Amino acid sequence: MHVYYKPHASRSSERAFFDHLVAHFPEAKVIDENFLVPNYTMSCTINKGQLTKALQKDIYLAPNKRRECIDILSACPNELKAVVDPKSISFDIVITTTQQTYYWEYHENQHRSLNVTRPQAIYNSTSNTPIIVPRFFQRLLRDVWRALYFQPYTIVWKDWFDRHKSTYKPALQTEFNEFSQTDKFSFKRFIEDYKSE
Repeated sequence: MHVYYKPHASRSSERAFFDHLVAHFPEAKVIDENFLVPNYTMSCTINKGQLTKALQKDIYLAPNKRRECIDILSACPNELKAVVDPKSISFDIVITTTQQTYYWEYHENQHRSLNVTRPQAIYNSTSNTPIIVPRFFQRLLRDVWRALYFQPYTIVWKDWFDRHKSTYKPALQTEFNEFSQTDKFSFKRFIEDYKSE
């Protein structure tokens, strides 16, 4: 078993989560680098209409931020790419065994507050040309992309972990798992709305 984790000096909370997680897998070898996602995932797209629908149905994100995201989408092509280069995207933690790859994200509040506005790129799915959007929208698109196309995938939210770390025992689970406060935004709910007819 290998655990891929590239520490960031400014992310002390994420490091605390990593230390908690890896303590439950004492046999694992820690590799101090990001896991390179498969090349084929670069062709995976996000549908504009389905993402718009999920934003319209959501009741947990701030209404002004949902409206801002919908407005950005209105000027986008029907299919979008979150990323076009595997080296430009990563997961916080990846665990590999001989049978499976397990993807983990430790989400802090910026993944639902949607308030970082510096310009970043998403991509036209046909031409791979960049579309410049605020960082919060790029982050949302990347989070949706991760949840749609990577399994098994686990999200642990910081505020949930802060409340439950004394009893939380990380495990290698199948499918998509999320540990979040019931009264807060959840990607599991959001993806269900994205996929719904």
